Amino acid sequence: MTEYEIYSYEAFRRKYEDEIRIVERAEADDLNQDSLLRHELALKSERPHFARMDESHILELTSVLRNGKPTLAGIMLFSTYPQAFFPQLSIIATRIPGTQIGDTRPNEERFIDNARIEGPLDEQLRGAIAFIRKNIRTTTIISPENGERMDAAEYPIEAVRELILNALIHRDYSIHTQGMPIQLQILDDRMTIINPGSLYGRLTIDQLGTIQPDTRNPVIANALEVLRVTKNRYSGIPTVRRLASETGMAAPLFENTRGEFRATLYSPLARTTLPSVMSHEAFNRLDYQANGQRPNSRRRIRPEERNAAILQFCATPRARRQIANFIGLDSTAYAMRTYVQPLVVPGQLVLGLPDKPQSSNQTYRTA
Repeated sequence: MTEYEIYSYEAFRRKYEDEIRIVERAEADDLNQDSLLRHELALKSERPHFARMDESHILELTSVLRNGKPTLAGIMLFSTYPQAFFPQLSIIATRIPGTQIGDTRPNEERFIDNARIEGPLDEQLRGAIAFIRKNIRTTTIISPENGERMDAAEYPIEAVRELILNALIHRDYSIHTQGMPIQLQILDDRMTIINPGSLYGRLTIDQLGTIQPDTRNPVIANALEVLRVTKNRYSGIPTVRRLASETGMAAPLFENTRGEFRATLYSPLARTTLPSVMSHEAFNRLDYQANGQRPNSRRRIRPEERNAAILQFCATPRARRQIANFIGLDSTAYAMRTYVQPLVVPGQLVLGLPDKPQSSNQTYRTA
């Protein structure tokens, strides 16, 4: 295990509270008084037991201050410029040409657009959404109800907002990751949000959106809930999945790796035409691109690209043998165990006969 993996395990087991560690260089005066007042008024309005408390008592009880000094949560929520204390607790946003990091434009530019998004957490949320709106495509659709033309964003903004909020609230704020910003990457065929810190506690990928998770940063989560920045906690992942399905997108991909959590949305405007049968070697080296071409490349694809290819192939219900042929495997059992079941567990693939999972007539369809 790496040093960070050991720390993560201990942080959950011993209930470390990284978000409320004192920021020694900061003083109470470094917090924005207008923001604090809005928080205080919202608390007193929604939670009557705060009504008779003075401001200093409230700030201590809510862990914005500890012993009169700002906590990390207090700084990230209410400081005018938190990056004066934590320069990397921000979002690095990039619009990358092509479908692979490292692709360039004809003039060899690596980025179409890039920005460092700073400020307190609510400002980072607004800044990230503004960057996304600026850098995604908009299509025009005709309303089936009244025939009027309407603009539709390439990605549902509500889903994007949920994923950005998830990153800001649930990222690891320990000393091990405070030098790592959240990354927002927009490519031609997908958008990925990379969050420092793997899943917290006992939660696993297949449980995302199905159970109430352990909360790494409850102070930050509660404050943003009080301020109405977020609501209906624990509903974010189901909302993202529902919106992706409703807008015709491939199922979102969630990955938990050493030290980071990734969420990927796939553009419905960048569909690939895939063959029905290929060699296993070809499948594992498939260069998944928006134009459907597979250039001669020795680059081994990442798991999310491989999964995206399977999910697109299964947009039409497929039998086990068809999927194995597509992947290029003789062993149907191996194809199911290695490639299909990991997509069935989180609900990205659904069974055509859910009451008969072992049926020889079973089919699999993208959710």
